[in-house]
Amino acid sequence: MKTFRTCLTLTALSGLAFAGAGFGPGSSTGHDAQPAEPTEAGELAPRTGLPVGYDAPDAALWTDEGEKIQLADLIEKAEGPVVLVFYRGGWCPYCTKHLAALQNKVDDLEELGATLLAISPESYDKLAVSEEKSEAEFTLLSDGEMEASKAYNLIFDVDDDTQAHYRNYGIELENWNANEEWKLPVPAVFVIDTEGVIRWAHADEDYSKRISGRKIVKAVEELVED
Repeated sequence: MKTFRTCLTLTALSGLAFAGAGFGPGSSTGHDAQPAEPTEAGELAPRTGLPVGYDAPDAALWTDEGEKIQLADLIEKAEGPVVLVFYRGGWCPYCTKHLAALQNKVDDLEELGATLLAISPESYDKLAVSEEKSEAEFTLLSDGEMEASKAYNLIFDVDDDTQAHYRNYGIELENWNANEEWKLPVPAVFVIDTEGVIRWAHADEDYSKRISGRKIVKAVEELVED
């Protein structure tokens, strides 16, 4: 991959309102194709996602059959733009609902020559849960070592209070995440061009807010027409 070029993403779980950074309404730091503000020279504010103009980082991923692949290879082999979606896991109804909504836009994206990929920290054998709940027919991948979540500036630690809330509802991330750690990515979407450069981005720490498939299709349309 190339180096950085310019300085410059329902129903609730039984009514549960999760607390903690990055887990609920009021924690939004979403951006839509906007540059993130560096906190220091060369640094970005945490969990905001990489902004437009950055080269898409590589990362090791796993298929639902346990095959290890490189994200850079998938981007390089794509004939058109790549829409890269980060979701938390099949245990999250907001995530599976979003994946289902994106499935409804697959035909539109394919007509534009775009490839849709969705990744999460869940282990590769749990991808089937996400596929079943969302009826997604596009590619879901496991970010088993959370290389992608970290490289795209989305990873964060789940705080103790939120862990307790999750456990009360039977959600044990160590049984879902491949690395067995209580870490998650902020939900996000990136549109990457054929040169491997991020051309559109959206990330939002409020897990209940997801970018619509219509807006993603529009972003790809504008990129293709550019």
